[in-house]
Amino acid sequence: MKENKSEWVLLRSFSNSLEANIVCSFLNSQGIETQSRDEHIVNINWLYSNAVGGVKVMVRSQDLEAATSALEAQESAPPLEVVGEECPKCHSTQTEHNFKSYKGIKTLFVALFALVLPFRDREAWSCLSCGHQWQKTESQSGIYIFFNWLIFFLVLGLLLSLFMGWFRQI
Repeated sequence: MKENKSEWVLLRSFSNSLEANIVCSFLNSQGIETQSRDEHIVNINWLYSNAVGGVKVMVRSQDLEAATSALEAQESAPPLEVVGEECPKCHSTQTEHNFKSYKGIKTLFVALFALVLPFRDREAWSCLSCGHQWQKTESQSGIYIFFNWLIFFLVLGLLLSLFMGWFRQI
């Protein structure tokens, strides 16, 4: 069966294939058949995006109105509320995860041993409602701790042997 190209119409054009694929996936989940055109050209060299008119999301002409209304309904929907950890003080879920940054000599030790010695995962949280701050700690399994100690002593032995060899040359 020969496909008629005139029955595919342009719905929207995007500057990259990621956005086009998200729209195609959404419309496919709504039962609307889609095609993306010029996706591979833009993926090969993104500078060609303007030259070819971007990545085009095409739908069948009879589905154009349904696709347009589905996208408009999705874009006008309120954003999903992200629920964080529950505050132990006021029980609010309006919390945020805090990231710690290390400076100076601490950075060196964190960089050397961060992957070697993560005995416990510590997450710092703060409540946006009451301002309370806390740390959530998750215990690791025994085999995980055993292998971390094993790797620690192997790295420590390697470093000591390197330093001892360096001191012997002096």
